Amino acid sequence: MAGRGIVVSCHQVPGVPSDVVSVSVTGEHLITAHPTGDVRLFSLRGQQLIQTVSRRVTEAGDILCVASVDREGDTLCVGTQSGEIIILQLLSNRVSRYSLGQAVSSLAWVSDHLQVCVGGETGAVALVSVLRREFIQILDLGSKVVQIEDIEDTGLLVSCLTHSILINNEKKTFRQLGSKPRHGEFGASGDSRRDELETAGGQVTWAARPGCRVWRVDASSGAVTSTLQFKHILENQDPVKPLLANNVFSRDETKSAIEEHGFSLLKRNSSGVYLTYNLSNIYLLDLDNSEVISWWRTELGSIKEAHIERDIIVTLHDTGSLCFYKIGTCSSQIENIFK
Repeated sequence: MAGRGIVVSCHQVPGVPSDVVSVSVTGEHLITAHPTGDVRLFSLRGQQLIQTVSRRVTEAGDILCVASVDREGDTLCVGTQSGEIIILQLLSNRVSRYSLGQAVSSLAWVSDHLQVCVGGETGAVALVSVLRREFIQILDLGSKVVQIEDIEDTGLLVSCLTHSILINNEKKTFRQLGSKPRHGEFGASGDSRRDELETAGGQVTWAARPGCRVWRVDASSGAVTSTLQFKHILENQDPVKPLLANNVFSRDETKSAIEEHGFSLLKRNSSGVYLTYNLSNIYLLDLDNSEVISWWRTELGSIKEAHIERDIIVTLHDTGSLCFYKIGTCSSQIENIFK
């Protein structure tokens, strides 16, 4: 995909308060968490966000840390600074509460969407069953959980500050990705294209490393099979300049400091495009071909979170504001800008 005329457009969507503490995108739905204890659920339709739910889920003084919505948009999950995990089933209006015993730092829905995997500030990892209303702690990784990814037919990839673990909960197996420890918020992701990968030699997972590197890991053993190096590529590839819609701030108003190249969490869309980022830069990678599809600098404060769903990237900034990027061909992006 690299070098095929990829163009990025940048939009701010009205209707979302500029005090967001966490955001998540799943399918056609987007959820935001706010310091007031409220969560807001939006339906994502093209370039429009339509708010469908607004609920206060915590008592005064308990700060929301993370929030997510299942793919159908029927069930919300939020985690708080006090360690409370709250499951809100919208159709039945049922609320379930559990305690992780430490601040909730990460969460992800499991493939069948009947469970949520939750990670904590000091390393606890737990599974919450929505239907059975059960809570089971399965691991203690000893440091902050920074990312959880559910990879269909492979398992759960859980990353903490020092390493990443592949969990197959059915087989009760736990495999560390590689043997060299690291320190920092680096994530791991995988590929669910099972038929293609079995033909190519087995299931693959990827793990971001310091120095703009990514490990290619054999999911069956956890062994590193190769290391992709992107620093030299990035130093010789200019950033793209996103097309700005009319409702986006001007570049003269930006205040984010420019960071050196570096990766952090690693996320994948259904087309096999991988997203990673640092405080000021956003990167799209084609890991299968060791290519940088595109990269650009943020237009609004330091990046706190970034998510990719199909051709849409949503970033949350330290200002509490959201920014929406859309990737596509030049003609389609120009059309979107003037809609």
